[in-house]
Amino acid sequence: MKRMIIFGIVIAIIIFTYIYWAINSEKEKAAVTIKEEATVTTKEKEAVTVKKEATVITMEEAAVAVADKWLNLVDSGKYSESWREANEYFKNSVKQDQWALMVQPVRKNLGKLISRKLKAKIYKNASTGEPQGQYIIVQYETSFQNKKLVIEEVVAMLEKNDRWKVSGYHLR
Repeated sequence: MKRMIIFGIVIAIIIFTYIYWAINSEKEKAAVTIKEEATVTTKEKEAVTVKKEATVITMEEAAVAVADKWLNLVDSGKYSESWREANEYFKNSVKQDQWALMVQPVRKNLGKLISRKLKAKIYKNASTGEPQGQYIIVQYETSFQNKKLVIEEVVAMLEKNDRWKVSGYHLR
């Protein structure tokens, strides 16, 4: 019985060690889902099944997820919220009320969003005047009601806390 408990604890330690290693090792990990299951017998002789599941995604996938979430705010007209979700460089470049005044008429002229498809993920270094850091430009082929093909670019910057935040938005 003690062996089963120890076995369950060892499995849990192995799982958490792997998760910690996967998260804190190289930033470009492949997406991995870890599923482990162990049955442990307690002192009361009840069988308890312990299930652990964790998903590790690449930094690139995290940047795309942030860009998608941010675009959803813009698509739904939540311009102030999109400004709040952006990084400090973005916020220092344009004030919250100015952002809404700039983006609202542009998006209104484009009309309703018809479709959006991920086109590319481009790594870039900081340009002149931008903070030093790691950037990914997430490009989308987007179709709006009044303009059939627009290339949207959401620039994501890796923050010091290893989280991506939007630092720019461009339409072509």
